[in-house]
Amino acid sequence: LFPMSPDNENMVITVPLSKAEVFDGKICSIKFKVKDTAEEKEYEVSATPVAKNSSDEVEAYTVPSVINVSKPKMEGLSFDNAEFTYDGTAKALAVKGAPADATVTYESDDFNADGKAVDAGTYNITATVSKDGYKTWTKEAVLTIKPATLTVDGLKATEKTYDGTTEVELTGGELVGLAAR
Repeated sequence: LFPMSPDNENMVITVPLSKAEVFDGKICSIKFKVKDTAEEKEYEVSATPVAKNSSDEVEAYTVPSVINVSKPKMEGLSFDNAEFTYDGTAKALAVKGAPADATVTYESDDFNADGKAVDAGTYNITATVSKDGYKTWTKEAVLTIKPATLTVDGLKATEKTYDGTTEVELTGGELVGLAAR
């Protein structure tokens, strides 16, 4: 398995040769370049070394091989769950550690078009990070917005003589919390 990297200019593969009499059992190295856009798959390659054998005769033969090209994984990325309390402002999750030239996208069936959530609830979000020459990185996380606490302050019940009911008149009071704004 030969992972690609941004510096694939001089990738060297060492292939043991099966015809020891041609190279006296030495190892042959082959240099080649793998493009960043190379498809991840198995490639059949061959080399045709030419050398003198033990009888001073020039011999040429093909050494077949298979190279499996695989893009490297992006390292150091994170996309974590987060919890907030409702305050009326938009909330979002973000991938940390993504390369500056990478493309980061967020998908969810739960939040609005700009990738942010405002209302209390649970939002399942999938982040995808793409960059040429690397495997695409994908991770899911949950954004939770808890309902804000709302209280009533200064509420008073008028005096009442018990009459067999649970109804009472309430006066005063004001909402304390986000709804009071």
